[in-house]
Amino acid sequence: MPGRTVANGYGRQHKQLRAHYARRMRQGEVFHCYLINPAGSWDLGHDDADRSIYHGPEHVSCNRSETRRRAKRARRQGAVAPRRWLL
Repeated sequence: MPGRTVANGYGRQHKQLRAHYARRMRQGEVFHCYLINPAGSWDLGHDDADRSIYHGPEHVSCNRSETRRRAKRARRQGAVAPRRWLL
């Protein structure tokens, strides 16, 4: 059974791209979100409409905040049932 990461669509290609960006950050390159510690927690940000388009490294809070806002908005409008992991 695949892990949650793979089940969410982040397979080998995603992991390779993330490693590529991690090397670039360790070399001092700065991306969309500034001052990300490559050894710390960060996400490989992607376009919300098309998950095949990557934006590069983003702080975890920056990357995931839009998803939380959209989920809350949809719940307020009655479009989806509450999902505890999005809160």
